[in-house]
Amino acid sequence: MSRPDAILHIGFNKCGSTALQQWLGDQASALADQGIWYRRMDPRDDVVCTNPQLQVLACTLAGEDVPARPMNAVLGITDPASQDRVAEDFRRDFEARVAKGGFDTWVGSSEALVGRNMTPAATQALADWLSSLFGRVRYVAYIRRPEPWLVSLYGHHKRRSGQDESLAEFAKRVGQAPFARLLGMWQQAVGPEALDVRLFREDWLRGSGLVEDFASVLGLPSGVVETRAKRLNTSFRDGLRGLMPLTRAPKRPSLSAETRSAIANRNAETMAWIEGHCFADRRAEFRTWAAE
Repeated sequence: MSRPDAILHIGFNKCGSTALQQWLGDQASALADQGIWYRRMDPRDDVVCTNPQLQVLACTLAGEDVPARPMNAVLGITDPASQDRVAEDFRRDFEARVAKGGFDTWVGSSEALVGRNMTPAATQALADWLSSLFGRVRYVAYIRRPEPWLVSLYGHHKRRSGQDESLAEFAKRVGQAPFARLLGMWQQAVGPEALDVRLFREDWLRGSGLVEDFASVLGLPSGVVETRAKRLNTSFRDGLRGLMPLTRAPKRPSLSAETRSAIANRNAETMAWIEGHCFADRRAEFRTWAAE
């Protein structure tokens, strides 16, 4: 009997990951009817983010400690023994479900897989484990242009910290967007042909374009599964009610020509790397997107 396939979304922050995960969770039954298995794997009921155990397992397989983070307390990780226990419980449960079968494709999504502490060894170990379970494994990542990505990240930072730091100062402190470095790490582990890098478009923030695009990745015919998705994790007030309390959401700052130019210059090298390594056969598409 042939093995099922797998599609793993490695979710960069501020690139629609929360909306995708919300949609996958909401449509899990409809997806199952299409032969696609998705299961929310997070011990918390009040958040959307899923599959934090994937990073735990990746680090454990590579013989590394999971980086200290708030999620460790949620998972009950306090020392190497508890890390091993969480990883083994997850692996045993997951492998049993795969062995049971009854689906054509597993789809997963996790922001932890592009965390700043994710190492090449852990990435390779996770990729090898998935390859041992599934037939074809594809990895999907959405990237955003550095300027709007930094503006959105700045809003997230302001909302959480309340610090009075200007956008220009924040952009200088952050420096380069992490896309090229992390895509390079994943490309090294899984090969260029298995990593599908897709361009996040700003107009998707006000519609279902992101979900529709990801539905096409899953091979879903148009209209078979509902693609309307909630807009979540918004960084700024933008006139849409019900997104978050206005007292917590900062106003969207204007991006001066000087700051925009500085951001572009800092990211020129990494953008050139992405174009050459991920869009060598689609340079016109990439350059049009980058210049929007």
